[in-house]
Order: sequence, then structure tokens, then C-alpha cells
Amino acid sequence: MRKNPWLTIAAVLLASCIFCGWVESRRGSQYRLGMTISDARSLSASRYPVQKFGLEYDGPPSPQQMNEDALFYVHDETSGVLLMFNHFGKLIEKKRTKWFGVNITKSIDALRTGR
Repeated sequence: MRKNPWLTIAAVLLASCIFCGWVESRRGSQYRLGMTISDARSLSASRYPVQKFGLEYDGPPSPQQMNEDALFYVHDETSGVLLMFNHFGKLIEKKRTKWFGVNITKSIDALRTGR
């Protein structure tokens, strides 16, 4: 019995899509929530600077705001991950900026400006 070559091609494509999806899901997994800024910078060999958001409060921030609001961030361009840190320097959120090697943020900005 002769096998259909399209079935083989489809199986190879499906396997490669699953593998690429698995590799993409692991991007930025070296950063764990709760780690400090210095720990995160040591994982990236201190290649990326720590930036600060310009948050303004009416008075002094409450302890809840200090835990939940991101004050610092580090953009790891190699992994395509934006790391958000609270007032105490603890990692509270990770945002992906690259999907399958494409920097989505820069692509959207290029579309907005029409370049």
C-alpha cells in the first residue's frame, strides 16, 4: 500500500509547529516572579539597564501600592521579555515583547507611523 506524501508532509509540519511552540513558551522562563533586580540582571550579564517609571501619587504610596505597582523595569531584548519590578525591587510581572523572533512592539510602532 502506498502512503500519501501529503500526509508525511503534514505530520512533519505539525511536529515542527509543536516544537517551535514549545521553544517559544520557554522564552524568559529563567526569570522567576519574586526575584530581585540584581538577580535578574545577573542572569542577563547586566547587559540591560534598569529603567524607572514616572509614577506620581497624591501622597505617600500605601504598602499595597508599593507591592503591586511597577516602579522599575528591565527590557531583556535577547529573550524578548519586559521585566516589571515593584518598589522593593521584586519581580512582579513579565511581559513578552517578541513572538517567534519578531519584536511585536516595534512592529506595531512601525505600522502606526507608516514606515
